[in-house]
Amino acid sequence: MDRRSARERAQAAVLGELYRRLTPRERQVLSRVISGLLNKQIAYELDISEGTVKGYRAQVMEKMEATSLPALVRMTQQLEPIKRDVPKWEGEIPDESQGMAVSSVSAEPSHDRESLPLRTR
Repeated sequence: MDRRSARERAQAAVLGELYRRLTPRERQVLSRVISGLLNKQIAYELDISEGTVKGYRAQVMEKMEATSLPALVRMTQQLEPIKRDVPKWEGEIPDESQGMAVSSVSAEPSHDRESLPLRTR
């Protein structure tokens, strides 16, 4: 049992370090990807192009050393205790004009994600 918990702690430490390497925007994309949103929906929510979302997704997969989307989801589930200690999990981006962080994710969405228009740029 001690070996298993030591291995799990070591794995969690590695995942935490990989997560800390993500930029705030990559964290925003990650949180939406693992919640099941389509690239078009993520692009709409973040006001970026779908191609940019695809680029961020690829960077997240590479930086997190994930071989598949299900593997990435499992990794983030293991990160739950760690991400509380890491600022900006939900993808806060500093608002430099005000000198503060502005969260781009609200606790309760103001729209139904499935009714979002799927726009392209």
